[in-house]
Amino acid sequence: MKQEQIILLRGVMPSGKNSIPKMAVLCQHLEEAGFEHVRTYIQSGNILLLSDLPKELLSQRIHDLIKERIGADLAALVFLPEELQAWVDSLPFADDLDPSRIFFTMTMACPTADRLQALAEKTWNEEAALHLTERCAYIYSPKGYKNTRLTNNALERYLGVTCTTRNLNTIRRLLSLSQGE
Repeated sequence: MKQEQIILLRGVMPSGKNSIPKMAVLCQHLEEAGFEHVRTYIQSGNILLLSDLPKELLSQRIHDLIKERIGADLAALVFLPEELQAWVDSLPFADDLDPSRIFFTMTMACPTADRLQALAEKTWNEEAALHLTERCAYIYSPKGYKNTRLTNNALERYLGVTCTTRNLNTIRRLLSLSQGE
């Protein structure tokens, strides 16, 4: 049975080799490949669609399709809406914080316990608050994401797995879209 899937592309750039000039073109390619109810949200690589493929296969198919038809080499991280909702429901920060300063860095695979522990032991001072789970790092950066050392690339180095980052507002909007709102 086909289920709603949320695909987050890692590393979409506004221009250059990993750009997707028009999300409408990406939707068309995905529909031509047989995917149904394809939608995108903003230009940074957020896709919603229906699929009955296992996550790993769906991820690989989308990666390959984008590389073949658009030329961008982008990892495609696949999540069920229920997974994202569970992370939002488990948000470890106060409700009154600016949601544009709260970030979710989601992993393609589970990092090792040693890597999670090593990252958890680091100190970030006032720069950011970090809370780790097996597949999601929650980051609160009061001065903004660009002013923290907890970037997506840094977390990939620390954790040893492919990651992608979205702010709380984007995650909430993707969940709304997945519910037809």
